[in-house]
Amino acid sequence: MSTLTRNILANLLGRIAVAILGLLAVRCIFRSLGADVLGLMYFTLALNGVFCGALEMGVCSTTVREISASLPREPRYVIEYCRSVSFAYWGLYLVLVSVLYFSAPWLVRHWLALGSVDPGTGTWIVRRLGVAALLGLPRSFYLSVCRGMERMDVSNGVDAVSQGLQSIGVAAILSYGGSMTAAVNWLAATFAIGIFLYIVACSVLLSWRALVPWLSLSAVSSNFGFSMQMGGVSALSVVHSESDKAIVSRLLPVGALGYYGVVSNMMVKATLATSAVAQAAFPSLSAVIRNTSRAEALSRYRRLHDLICFGTVPIFTGVVFFAPTLMSYLFDNHVARLMMIPVAWLALGHYMNATLNIPFMFSLADGRPDIALAENVIALFASLPAAVLFVYWYGLAGAGFSWVFYHLVLYSYGVPRTCRECLGTPVWDWFAHIARIGLLTAASYGAIWWVGTATGMSATFWGLTLSYLVGSLAFLAGARMMICEELQNALAGTLARFWQIREPAA
Repeated sequence: MSTLTRNILANLLGRIAVAILGLLAVRCIFRSLGADVLGLMYFTLALNGVFCGALEMGVCSTTVREISASLPREPRYVIEYCRSVSFAYWGLYLVLVSVLYFSAPWLVRHWLALGSVDPGTGTWIVRRLGVAALLGLPRSFYLSVCRGMERMDVSNGVDAVSQGLQSIGVAAILSYGGSMTAAVNWLAATFAIGIFLYIVACSVLLSWRALVPWLSLSAVSSNFGFSMQMGGVSALSVVHSESDKAIVSRLLPVGALGYYGVVSNMMVKATLATSAVAQAAFPSLSAVIRNTSRAEALSRYRRLHDLICFGTVPIFTGVVFFAPTLMSYLFDNHVARLMMIPVAWLALGHYMNATLNIPFMFSLADGRPDIALAENVIALFASLPAAVLFVYWYGLAGAGFSWVFYHLVLYSYGVPRTCRECLGTPVWDWFAHIARIGLLTAASYGAIWWVGTATGMSATFWGLTLSYLVGSLAFLAGARMMICEELQNALAGTLARFWQIREPAA
């Protein structure tokens, strides 16, 4: 099994485990503590995501790129670079903790529309959970070390363990009558456990010396330009990905934020296949572009792009098919009906995001973060004001559609530049390929959805499952004739190796 394939599988399995365990915690928190507490928790996590993403400064992408391409030839430089990043990130963590601690009362009293939770309790939750969740900033550095060394099995193992402790612990505390205070304290403790496990893992993989904070100006200056551009990309991407939740938190009740936060988080978990491939692709493409040939890099791009574009369709359509059932289980039937349209828009937006992942990774590996930076600046002025209007006019459905609108802006600017300046392919060929996949999806899943709704077959879980399976078979049959030759050969080779492994055991 190749390193790329191993990392894709590790990412995939790790994210499945984290997603399942996360849903367990959501159900327990909603059932025991209510929608307002759940909304406060998601607000805190989203706020910390904005802080960490805005101040990540593109260093994580630079770390993956530098470790994957430079570690075999310049191990001393890599250690100096990692020490400098550790110095910067832990320093920023301390600054962010101070900012969050002193701003929490204002946020709770003047930004959120609280219901059953009093401002004092809300402030305590934001402070306690926020200080722990901000460990996500140094954690992102340790995660990028694992990705740069192409050891996604390690990073996903750590994530699965920490999420497992978090979810099982919360479920146990609330099931046995534990208080909200105990649940929040346990959630905070698991963030600290996770960062400790990452430190241990990275010290074994790389070197404990590489994790000791120390500033090396030479290591910083050699990557300053790339990091600053990637910092702009990261900050703006976080603004766009979290803006819908921020706007919902301001214009709608905090309970609605809880529902929308769960659905949005669930949709992010549905991108596990996308992120599994993309995160494994970045160090691989970086190494091939720098050390091998551009022709090989383009071949690998086509294979990975088709793998995501075709492979994620059954996942996102599955979310649309089964989200009402899942929402009824987590919340109730009223919430399930309320979230149907937002789920559909979010699924479409996340699929559009999936189609952009490998072009984005190729442009970064090619040293062109300026394309992503420019498209996100344009989207800031085009999609952010529109998102406010969409939420104001249409509520949660408008919040979901704002994610689609944002990607339409990226399609209109980023894709043409990436095709012309990095891939060297005709722009309309790229769009025609995505359009063909869209038509195949509508003809397979759309048709069976219409039949199931018209006949009442989709009213039961088993009828819905049968409809989804029939649609999936129809889609896969059509996809078999449309995927690129590189992916066909790769799939054939994987199947051949699988049967070779099985034959001796038989």
